[in-house]
Amino acid sequence: MNTTATIKSILYSTIHRNPKTIDQLADELGISSNTLYRNCLEGESGSEMPMSRLVPLMKATKNFDLLKHIAHLCGCVVVKIPRVAFTKKEEIDIVDEYQNATCNSVTLLKDFFNKPTQETFKKVHDSLREVMEKCAQNSKYTEKKLAGQLEMDL
Repeated sequence: MNTTATIKSILYSTIHRNPKTIDQLADELGISSNTLYRNCLEGESGSEMPMSRLVPLMKATKNFDLLKHIAHLCGCVVVKIPRVAFTKKEEIDIVDEYQNATCNSVTLLKDFFNKPTQETFKKVHDSLREVMEKCAQNSKYTEKKLAGQLEMDL
């Protein structure tokens, strides 16, 4: 995630950098394509995107960068809790993946403290996010396993 981006630039990217056309997105949101296009213009000529359209837009594009950015601006972290299904992986492999992600993150954190650059910051930032995502995934998996509710992944 680009921490120096603006809400308008992320909104522009969400609307223009996905497989759907502006016409398709506008149709899904129930607005005109002209209105959608104006919502993501930078500067004075652009109009404000109403909050009521942000969630449908993010769901339609499957791009939640805007939500992550807003959370970051507020000093919060957003992590998508993945759907947990019965996995063909052994549980020891799940533990290994989590441990590897954590160890990698610690190594990158040390690298950043030794040489704080934009490049090392991005690497440590991405690795810490990966650890949080794995943590959320493992938390959900353990809750389902305890309840005996793991779904079959067909």
